[in-house]
Amino acid sequence: MSNTKNKLYRPEIDGLRAFAVLAVIINHFNSGFLQSGYLGVDIFFVISGFVITSSLSEKKSENFFQFILGFYERRVKRILPSLIFYVLMMSVIICFFKYDPQTELRTGISSLFGLSNIYLFIRSTDYFSASANLNPFTNTWSLGVEEQFYLIFPLFIWFSGYLKNKNKGAKNLFFVLIILFFISGFFFISQYSTNQPSAYFLMHNRFWEIALGSLVFLGIKRKFAIPNLLNQTLPFLILFLMVLTMYQPLSRGLISTFFIVLLTAILIILLKQDSALRRILSKKEIVNTGKLSYSLYLWHWGVISISYLTVGIHWWSLPFQLIVVYILSLFSFNYIENPLRKKSWALKKIQIIINALFILLFSAISIFVLDSRFKKLIYLGDENLNLKKPYFKHFSLDEKYCFIYDENKDYRIKNIFSKCMGRYKNASRTLFFLGDSYTHAFWRAAEHLSIETNSAIFTLSAPETHFPINKYQDQKQKIFSKREEIFDSLEKYINLKLKAGDVVFLNNFLGEYEDSIYKREFFEGWLQSLEDFVESNAKNNISIIVFTPTPNFEEVIGKRCRTHNPQWFNKFSSQDCTISKSIDYYSSKNGKYENIINKLNDLSLKYENLYVFDSLKAMCPDSDCQYNYLGKSLYADQHHLSNYSVRHILAPRIIDFLKEEKIILF
Repeated sequence: MSNTKNKLYRPEIDGLRAFAVLAVIINHFNSGFLQSGYLGVDIFFVISGFVITSSLSEKKSENFFQFILGFYERRVKRILPSLIFYVLMMSVIICFFKYDPQTELRTGISSLFGLSNIYLFIRSTDYFSASANLNPFTNTWSLGVEEQFYLIFPLFIWFSGYLKNKNKGAKNLFFVLIILFFISGFFFISQYSTNQPSAYFLMHNRFWEIALGSLVFLGIKRKFAIPNLLNQTLPFLILFLMVLTMYQPLSRGLISTFFIVLLTAILIILLKQDSALRRILSKKEIVNTGKLSYSLYLWHWGVISISYLTVGIHWWSLPFQLIVVYILSLFSFNYIENPLRKKSWALKKIQIIINALFILLFSAISIFVLDSRFKKLIYLGDENLNLKKPYFKHFSLDEKYCFIYDENKDYRIKNIFSKCMGRYKNASRTLFFLGDSYTHAFWRAAEHLSIETNSAIFTLSAPETHFPINKYQDQKQKIFSKREEIFDSLEKYINLKLKAGDVVFLNNFLGEYEDSIYKREFFEGWLQSLEDFVESNAKNNISIIVFTPTPNFEEVIGKRCRTHNPQWFNKFSSQDCTISKSIDYYSSKNGKYENIINKLNDLSLKYENLYVFDSLKAMCPDSDCQYNYLGKSLYADQHHLSNYSVRHILAPRIIDFLKEEKIILF
């Protein structure tokens, strides 16, 4: 068996792993230097398909049950020890430096079961956003993709007959994989521009990459010869093209992904023959880095995430951070990953798998207890510096419930109104505040407006979910999320419940709709849904106020400004966010928001009960849009307003607006 393994082992593949992981690390530490270095993950996918097929090619088994158990036992020993160690350690460490890391801890729990890619997709996570850097488990999405692939791939191996009849079975397996390769590739292309989280995170959209690695192994079983001159130069040319691809901008992500996957497959084929590049990649130091790649991939991201929360990443800190990554990876590899993978267990295969499941369950429960009981006890910062809480001081609203974070709660209409409705004395009207996270950020002003106008208050908001929902999107994409279903039911109910004098405030993140053709088309659909909502309430004297977009400061990375959460441990990571932009950048002819603002104003001219509040102008007095004012941050991140700005800048201007438009008589 050892001779077979030595015969199949190709050290240059580990060398290629080293190249891939170094590209990923460079990109994650400084994306400006290697903008598409993240494509190293795609190289890993192709290598995984190649290696897993290679490892199974010499397996012989007449028993399906034993074959499956053997396969999963090897995967358990290969993947889980390092992952469990990493997740448990980082779960504790993140609690030291983040006040409420619920999203991070839930990502960690899901990663233990190979589901973090699905969890990140459900949350519509943007992998390239700054906030993704703050989650030490974002990188585990690729492990989820591979683990889900491993669930089904041995079934293809077995039922193709590959283990019993190599020639016929290889043809069957090749035929199945080539069909699935094209189907998965089609899904990836179709989803990339319309639903990037799906294209990026979900296994069925990534299957084609791993399948190609498998197809490469099946296709190079036959010997072939390349002229010596080409054999020495062509691999270097392919590697050069791979590096060149990694320097491409994110806007070329789709074509870059296809190029890197195809070039990786070609390089694996070429490296089968002896060449100068093969000898370089087979050098001991490079091979050892490749063997360390799994641990490096895990720990480099953890160090980056904690660094963003604490000291930051600077030229002077980078050497120390890289040393920490190397030491942690080396420790994990030498004392956890390698010993447990190579150890000969006295237990049976089924017992190893069952024990692993119990350890996973125990680890998940431990993190859950940490999240529910201990995270705030071990937080090292001043919890009173939290920017956004509390929102409501005079109304008894269930804040956690009224911002739909956990969709599994009871969101029946009766329950919503009991938890998200605030009564005020003998109020004759109700102010409704509905929308996405912009409405959530507006809550402090919402309370002030309700008190100043002697009105009751109702609010419900949800991340990345506009109110009203877009009912006119492309039928192919018309799959409503649970949050959208809740909003849809709410809209139907309040259309019946609204009474004369009530005012509906709609505050959504509209600024994103100029980012792409698809988003502009989506905005047109949402605008039609808005018109339906306005028209259905036009006869009942229901005033509807929609907000224009507020400034978006792309220069701000995450929440690392000096005016944001200034803790003792993040002084070096904070930045001076004294940023100023002219309002013309947003509202002038060809300005970023010109089309959105014009469309909203045109619609308001059509309906007397629809008003457009110019929140852009309110946030940019004297045509100057500033990020900070008198030492206070006007924004909680790059575009959400802070509690200070909504209460002390926006709220007074809205009251003036209500008076001017005679929406409410004071």
